[in-house]
Amino acid sequence: MSDTRHHLPPRLDRLQRLALIVGAIGILLGVIGALLRDLLDTSIKSGEEVETLTGNALMATLPYDPVVKQQPLSIENGSGSLAEAFRVLRTNLQFSNLDAKRQMIVVTSAVPDEGKTFVATNLAISIAKSGRSVLLVDADFRNPGVADLLGLENSVGTITVLLGRATLEQAIQEHVSGVRFLGTGPSPPNPSEVLDTQAMRELISTVGSEYDVVILDAPPLLPVADAAILLTEVDGALLLARFGSTSHEQVRQAVARIEAVGGRLFGTVLNRTPRKMLSGYGYGYGYGYGYGETSKPAAPQVERRETRVRDVRSGRRVKR
Repeated sequence: MSDTRHHLPPRLDRLQRLALIVGAIGILLGVIGALLRDLLDTSIKSGEEVETLTGNALMATLPYDPVVKQQPLSIENGSGSLAEAFRVLRTNLQFSNLDAKRQMIVVTSAVPDEGKTFVATNLAISIAKSGRSVLLVDADFRNPGVADLLGLENSVGTITVLLGRATLEQAIQEHVSGVRFLGTGPSPPNPSEVLDTQAMRELISTVGSEYDVVILDAPPLLPVADAAILLTEVDGALLLARFGSTSHEQVRQAVARIEAVGGRLFGTVLNRTPRKMLSGYGYGYGYGYGYGETSKPAAPQVERRETRVRDVRSGRRVKR
């Protein structure tokens, strides 16, 4: 049988060979590009990375779900994986400071858009559901966002009180969840200077003595000094990292900023984690679901799996 290639014109034969070579090069370049992306991508991809970088516990892993944009307070009904994740976070925070009757916590992040306001607000609601009195303070004078999430007023708040235009009692509002809220009030031209005043320190001390838990939603650590100033007046910080976004170096710098002012890091929350990654974590919810769904432990293997939380005092994982 004669080889069909001998019947092809020489020019066509060369074009076919060239097409094969170009295709092979394209595939090779694609593989090399993917490898380079992996090598150059230094963003956080696991809870283990977070714990190694911070030297502290991963308090909770929050899965990603686009529904949260439309329903940012979806834990109010108390069911689903989002509510469970915040219960784990609430429990771990209690373990982090067992001897304290009251807690004052700054919720912050290394850089903007990590989800700190979302976490601070939903954590406050989760704690309120446990029966403890909670005051949520929007301490981000540069970009206040808590009032919008809660559907409350922000024109009266901390600045109003500091200026003597309202009493603290008049400025504090109550949300339907039971959370008390103190907004920022009018935006000051010099937020860092306002936070670093004796009047602000006295206000923080006052609310700290009146509530079981005070949560302050603070600006990111790296762009401005605001959060670092607040850390000198509270018990500790909860640091947000966003899966696939926050870099290793940003986390290191944020921890260094906390340590530089003598602050305490309670732990880190890994936010917006892809659902497929959740099954590897044992921080209180082993079903591998993403929030926005309702918990359905219908499969027998769910009951056999041990749910664990990390004992943040010893670094051990304990049965829960």
